[in-house]
Amino acid sequence: MEDILSPRGQIFPVISESKKKKFFGYYPTNPLSGCFDKEKSKYREAERGLIVERPVLIAENISDEYLFSVEEDISRVFVTDKFKQRVEKAGLLAFDFSWEIPTS
Repeated sequence: MEDILSPRGQIFPVISESKKKKFFGYYPTNPLSGCFDKEKSKYREAERGLIVERPVLIAENISDEYLFSVEEDISRVFVTDKFKQRVEKAGLLAFDFSWEIPTS
């Protein structure tokens, strides 16, 4: 998965008491512009930007085939079906793919 993650963000080791498992954190550094549908998303405007409650993305403007964030909500990571397939093939745990983001 490093071939997907490294060019798109930073991978950090997570220190834990577990002797059997290694954990990693990830911070995306590739926010895309023009993908956030302001008309259909639910959000609030705050002093330092938007607080996005329910995003809707513009499918035709998504230019990354694996994972990305959007300029309006850089704390959230969006993944594609192609990324999901790679995670499942690798047998990785702790990913939750139960919430599908609507697109317009």
